[in-house]
Amino acid sequence: MVAKQLGLLHELVPKADVVAVLRNPHQPELEYEMRDAEEAGRVIGRKILIVKAAGEAEFNAAFATIVQADAGALLCAVDLSSSTGVGFWSRLPNATPCRRAM
Repeated sequence: MVAKQLGLLHELVPKADVVAVLRNPHQPELEYEMRDAEEAGRVIGRKILIVKAAGEAEFNAAFATIVQADAGALLCAVDLSSSTGVGFWSRLPNATPCRRAM
């Protein structure tokens, strides 16, 4: 699923050289998906930045890392239902199966 989402983001934001993937480090089942994301990034010629955040307390640092890396798009594998990072979230092209608060 991650490879397909990255492909869609690539079509929507073809100039995004860096695509951030925000994930929950407490979900070991995502390790395979992260390897898949890195491989898909290589295939489409994009740098994949995997950033970990386990909860609201870690979102600010995670989003700061994403901004510092100048990511042009975001793939989300965590629940962003809290308001933390929503301002940034709403401005960045993204693909996510998770909820977001607005």
